[in-house]
Parts: sequence; C-alpha cells; structure tokens
Amino acid sequence: MTSGTCPTSFTTWPRGRVVVLTHATPGQPGHHHVNCRDAEYWRGVMAAIGYRENVKLTKGARIVAAINQSPWNHFVRSGMVFERWADA
Repeated sequence: MTSGTCPTSFTTWPRGRVVVLTHATPGQPGHHHVNCRDAEYWRGVMAAIGYRENVKLTKGARIVAAINQSPWNHFVRSGMVFERWADA
C-alpha cells in the first residue's frame, strides 16, 4: 500500500482482535470526509493490515444499530466489523 492510501492510524493500531468502523461513500454529503470510498476499498485496506470483514457480525451490528433511527446513524449505512486473521 502506498503512502496516502491508508491513514497512519491503521498502521499504528495496537492490533486488536476486532475493528468496528464506518466510512463515508463517494459523493456522500457532509463535513470532513477526507477519503470517501466504497466498502470494497475498505475491505482491501483492512486485508492489507491483517483483518477481514465478518459479514455475519456486520449484518447483525447493522440490525442492532437500526434501533436508533437518527438520520446521523452512519453505522446502518456503512458500518463494518473486521476480525484479525493474519499478521500483515
């Protein structure tokens, strides 16, 4: 991965077993969206540092998050759950 494609914090995390994140998508309105990408991009970024998406946990977490019906509930749209699977 080249410099600028992955935030520094991704390479300095303490390598926890689970990472839960949300992301802004291309064209999504809002403020401070600095790297608007689709879910596939984030799967690649996370795979490069040894994580893969747990689709079952992602779907379950989105269902639980949907209880909060706020229009600012970004997790329902873009929340993802990743688990550590390799030392990258």
